[in-house]
Formats: sequence, structure tokens, C-alpha cells
Amino acid sequence: MDKTVGLSMRIYKETEHNYIGLYPSFDANFQRQRMDYTSVPLTTSTTRHYTLLTPNVFLFLNSRDRSYRFNILYNMRSSTPGITDLIDRPITSDPLNIFLGNPNLKTSQEHRFSAEYSLRCDSIDQNINISADGTLVHNARSQSYTYDLNTGIRTYRPENIGSGNWKLGTKLSWSRAIGKRKFWHVDNTLRLAYEKSTGFATIQSAESTQQPQRSRVENLYIRYKPNLSFQKGAFSFRIKGEMTYRNIHRNITIGDQPTDIWDFSYGFNGTYKLPWQLTFETDLTMNSHRGYADNEMNDNRLYWDAALTKSIHKGQWVIKLRGYDLLGQVNNLRYAINAQGRTETWTNSMRRYALLTISYRFSQKPKKK
Repeated sequence: MDKTVGLSMRIYKETEHNYIGLYPSFDANFQRQRMDYTSVPLTTSTTRHYTLLTPNVFLFLNSRDRSYRFNILYNMRSSTPGITDLIDRPITSDPLNIFLGNPNLKTSQEHRFSAEYSLRCDSIDQNINISADGTLVHNARSQSYTYDLNTGIRTYRPENIGSGNWKLGTKLSWSRAIGKRKFWHVDNTLRLAYEKSTGFATIQSAESTQQPQRSRVENLYIRYKPNLSFQKGAFSFRIKGEMTYRNIHRNITIGDQPTDIWDFSYGFNGTYKLPWQLTFETDLTMNSHRGYADNEMNDNRLYWDAALTKSIHKGQWVIKLRGYDLLGQVNNLRYAINAQGRTETWTNSMRRYALLTISYRFSQKPKKK
């Protein structure tokens, strides 16, 4: 059974120079979940009743001439545990990995907020944007496990983490044209974020049964992304760069894990319109990684793509030949560091290939009645 009732309000006002709005809303979702569980040797049924509250608030202040904009947003979302996780029974289909239920699991709440202020000046194509955002999770769910050294059996059990999962961030971006003729444009984006993640980790010890411990990981992110672009007539190009620094602090150490990670890239892309309705495009980017514990993750890879496009019959027919990864640098194994540790992703992708596409565009005006 699932029923929802809601209340919303719209407050809007126009002044001589501004538009002002306040849009609050509140939803209440009533859920009744029931499951009959039959599995040797356990036969049981469980019923849960939940009341999930979803408040939302949106406030904005915009100028009539679009020279500035300010808004604030807040919302909360709730999620219930899977009903099968609430049944206190072992799943032993894999004898080395046993999964238990936890009838005491609680509902999780996620609070999100954001605030943004923008300034705009059309005479010099300038835009300034300042924003802040945050996330707070209460009663987050995490999978803990114990490990038996004698048998090699891992026993998993979901648990709630009352507090210790939150994130704060801010971003500053600025862009504008250079010169009276505005052939050049520059834009910069700076992002700062601090995240605290709490979960469970099982570390090696001399005991026969290794118990899970609370793993608290603090992450500091700094990302800077500058770009310089030029466009005149049939020719345009962009010089691009990006640098990301991440500092990781842990309360417990599991193996050889990094603390300072650097990811940076730089390169350019360009477009040139040739005679005979031909267009040439290219992109050359160097990606580098430093500070990872695994040396295979500390690499430099140069990616190069190019494309040639032919337009026929005023753009109705478009023929494009695109070459991907011309230098053969794409790696099927990708690495990422999440809030708690390292993750790996293997992708079955093609390296160094060409793709020919032919497209036809048509439009038909409706008949007049």
C-alpha cells in the first residue's frame, strides 16, 4: 500500500527591478510493506509501516534585466531498507559468503541544500557565478562483514550509521570576452569540496574472527579548470586544462592506500571550415595521474580524435568520418577512488577505430486547414 498527500504554495511578486518567488511544498508518503518469506528452515512474514516526509523550499530573486540572479534550494528525501534485509535469516547459497538480515534497520534521510548567485554583463560577455551546496545523510546504510580466518567465511550484515556522512562544497566560475571584437574568450572554474564518509571496514588482526570497524574517511577536493578559446570566421580553437587535487585522511589504515592524489589534463581542440562544404575537427588531450599507491594508475595517456564532415544539399545530407583514439592510448581498465577506497571498472571498448556515418535531415511543414 502506498499513499501520498501533499501541500504546495507559490508566492510570487514583481517589483520595478526584480522578480521574487518562494515555492514551498510538503509531501507525506504512507507506505505499508508486507512480505511472506518461505525458505528452509525459516518460514515467516514481516510487515512494516513507514511515513516518509519530503519537504522542499525554493527561493529566488531575479533582476528584470537579467543582470543578476540569486536562488536557494532545500529538499529532503527518505529511503526505506529493502524488506528482505529486515528478515533475520542467513542466506547460505554461497558457503563462503553468508548474508544476514537486520530487523532493526531504520529509514535513511538525505538533506540537500544549494545556494547560487550570478552576475551578468552582456557588453563584455562576462558571467560570474558563486555557489555553495551541501549534503547530510542520517541513518545511512552500510554493509559490514566479519571474516573467519579458520574457515575463510565472510558473514555480511547491513547496519545503520546514524551520523558521519556529509559533504560541503563551493564553486566560483568567471568568463568574459577579451578585446573589442570579442574573438577571444576566457573562462575559469574553481571547485572546493570537503566530504566525510563513514562506513565499515574489516582489517587484518591476530584474532581468528576479524570484526568490522567503523571507517571514517575525510576527503578534501580542489579542482581548477581554465579555458581559452578563439573564434573568427571559419576557424575556432580552444586551449583547455583541468587540475584536480585530493587529500584523503583515514582513521584506520587498510593496506597501502594513497593520501595525496593529483589528476590533471591539458590539450586543445579546433574546428576549421574548408571549401566544398567540408569541416575538419580535432581534439588532442594529455591525461596524467600522480600519487596513487598502485604504479599502474600513475600514467600519462595522450588521446587524439579527429573528424571530417561533408555537408550536401544545404545540410540535408551529412557525411562524417571520425577517427577515435588515433594513438591507441585508451585503457580498458579504469580506476576511481570513491569516498571509502579504490574501485576498478573494466570496459570492453575498442581502441583506435574509425566510424563513418551518413545522416539525412528533413522537415515538413503542416498543411494549412
